[in-house]
Formats: sequence, C-alpha cells, structure tokens
Amino acid sequence: METIMLDSSVWISFFAEDCHTPEAKRILSRIESGEDIILIPSIIYAEIINNLTKLDKTLKSVSVAEIAFKNIKIKFMNPDRKFWFKKLKHYSLKVQLKTMDLAILAIAFEYKVNQLYSFDIKLQKAYEYLRNHYE
Repeated sequence: METIMLDSSVWISFFAEDCHTPEAKRILSRIESGEDIILIPSIIYAEIINNLTKLDKTLKSVSVAEIAFKNIKIKFMNPDRKFWFKKLKHYSLKVQLKTMDLAILAIAFEYKVNQLYSFDIKLQKAYEYLRNHYE
C-alpha cells in the first residue's frame, strides 16, 4: 500500500475535463482499486474549489467533486503552525516555488508520500529533484 498525493492540477483536470484529462483519469484509476492511501491537505481542497469555481460558473464541477470526495478513501490533513515555520523554511532554501506549491512539496515529503502527481511542471520537477538528491 502506498501513500500518494495528487496536486490540485490533477483533480481540476479530471473534474473540468481539459487537455490533461486522459492522464488524470489514468492517475485517478489508482484510487478505484482502494490499494493506495490518498493524502489531501486542506490547501489542495481550497485550490480545487477555487479553480473549479472560476472555470465553471454553474458550479456543476464543484458539485461533482464534492460527491466524489465523499465516495473515495482519503486521508485529510491540515498541518499545524510548527510544521509551517519549521518545514517551509527548510524547503524554501532548497527549491524556488510559489508559496502554495512549496507547501504542497513540504507536505509530500514530511508526510512520507510515496508519489506526488502534478501537472505543474515546476512542482513536479522540484519534487523529483528533492526525491533524487535528498532522500
């Protein structure tokens, strides 16, 4: 059993049906098996809701996402203040990312995620770099 984390870009692509949707469906098919633990930090929920709302003013995709999240096995987490002060500083000295992406990266490493999936190229490259050089 692995712990995986999907960046909001994967979820948004899946629910909003864009050019990455086939790849998002392939990644999300791992969820259906129930073999993996899906870790979702609260900031990823916020990004999903915010971006789906901007893309779909009818909020249909937000409703679909809400139903989907009720029906899949997810480990929800919300790091505390100590985590943010200690870990963001640590990772910000290693890679250059936007704040939200840096937070996602820090959570992925500190919560021992086996794989982070993202369509954000900078985030994915930073994850692979740190995984190959610091683990």
